[in-house]
This record gives sequence, C-alpha cells and structure tokens, in this order.
Amino acid sequence: MSTRELTSTWTVIRLEDAPPVPWRNGGGITHELAAQPGPQNWAWRASVAEVSSDGPFSRFDGVKRWFCVISGAGVRLGLRGVTQTLTTQSEPFAFDGASAPECFLINGPTQDFNLMTRHTAALMQRIDEPQERFLKVGRTVALYSGGTAAHIEFEGDGCDLPPHTLAWRKLDRAGEVKMSGSTALWMEIAD
Repeated sequence: MSTRELTSTWTVIRLEDAPPVPWRNGGGITHELAAQPGPQNWAWRASVAEVSSDGPFSRFDGVKRWFCVISGAGVRLGLRGVTQTLTTQSEPFAFDGASAPECFLINGPTQDFNLMTRHTAALMQRIDEPQERFLKVGRTVALYSGGTAAHIEFEGDGCDLPPHTLAWRKLDRAGEVKMSGSTALWMEIAD
C-alpha cells in the first residue's frame, strides 16, 4: 500500500507509512496522518505522537486540540493548575492549543492520537461498538482503527481498516455513516 491510498472515496493511511517528524518544541516526535487542505496551512490535522519523556506540549495558538492515549500506561496533563489523568480507557481530552500543558508519563512511554482544528468545530470520541450517525453535507468524517481492525462506510461505500490506520472523506451529500471497531476513534469535522 502506498503512503496515502484512495479507496473509492476514502483516503487511507497506515501509521507505519507516516514518517516521524520532530515536535515544534523538540520534545518528541509525531506521525502526521492527515492535514487538510494541506500540510502548511491546515484547517484540521490528525497525527499520532510518541511521548517518551515528561515535558511541555508544543504551543499552537488559535488551535483547538483533542488528545487521546492509545497505548502505554497513560499521562497526567497539567493545565491551568489542574491535573488531568488520561489512560487508554479515557475519552479524548479537548483543550486550547495555546495553553501547552505539561505532560507527565505515568509509567513509561505512550502513543497518543491528536486531532487539531483551526476555526472549525469538531469532535472526537472513542467507539467500541457499532454505531450509526446521520450527517450533513460538507462534513469531514474520519476513523482511526487503533490497535484492532475497524470499518467505516457512508451510504454503502465502505472501507475496512487494519490496525493503526486512518480513513477519512468529506461528505458530498447528507447521509448515514456507519462505523465499528473495538479500539477506534471517531472524528467529525465541520466545514
């Protein structure tokens, strides 16, 4: 499979095909899975970070972030005097990218999924059982499979995802999206 593959109308990328890139602050690496409409001036971006030591997150002014631990024991995020503990069982944690929280590893390295948006509404949540949603035209939908296989389809146009794979598409009409997976992350991004 190439780095980015178009499967009918789904764009698909495996984590192993996304090269590691140093964080803006030099404190770790990330694997960029998607940046739309492009890598330099994105409206939304999805990536998987490898966190191997304590330290601050990179600061992203004007960006809303969702952070979700996908492997490892977890982290504690220090943000405005409050500590948030996140594990592989926690729902994604949303915060202002300008805040750059301190990250403390609980017991060793973690791998973490990140969704970032500029000037657009979005949501990210874990799914562990089949779900269906009716969505409006113009939305971008995405599913990251996590450590197990997953499936996503829009109006019968489906895509099977092996572990550690992201699929996304912009909806060209309103319709029903179905998804399944036991360790998957669902994302919906407004126009």
